[in-house]
Amino acid sequence: MAIHLAIARPYAEAAFEYAKEQHDLPAWELFLNNAAATIDDLKLYSLLNAELLSVEQIKEVLTSILGTFLNDARRNFLRLIIQNKRTICLPEIAYEFSQLLTDYMQKSKVRLVTAVDASDTFKANLVAQLSKKIKKEVILHCEKDPSILGGAVIYINNKVIDGSLRGKLNRLLEFTLR
Repeated sequence: MAIHLAIARPYAEAAFEYAKEQHDLPAWELFLNNAAATIDDLKLYSLLNAELLSVEQIKEVLTSILGTFLNDARRNFLRLIIQNKRTICLPEIAYEFSQLLTDYMQKSKVRLVTAVDASDTFKANLVAQLSKKIKKEVILHCEKDPSILGGAVIYINNKVIDGSLRGKLNRLLEFTLR
């Protein structure tokens, strides 16, 4: 995935700059999110990765599915992605575009992972503290993952704050094995 992110970033940046110039950011975000979901939902990922479909077949499939989200510019962008055999990177392109958009809008997406559902009070306090610290509006997305055992893991942009019990146990184990 790290390789895909490195490949995806220039495409996402180009799409973002174009969409910003055209005052068309929401439509581009919708298009890219749907393109990424299409790759995942149709299980095209394995077909694309194995290169079992021709460029024309990929173009036909994606154009027919994403037709309602396409205008000339987005159709050309999709054609470029397909011709350069970067279709497999569409989820990462959508992710990078979304990050650029939230930064542009002075917002920050934060993912909170807890072992049990976080209380509304905890979430409100976390949003308030993080907004104050990073000086941006925080959009909080919460997930539950019992495998972290307890505590929380917070993802802010490219940073991870691991306050999970599992993370603490792993760090303790690393320290004792040195």
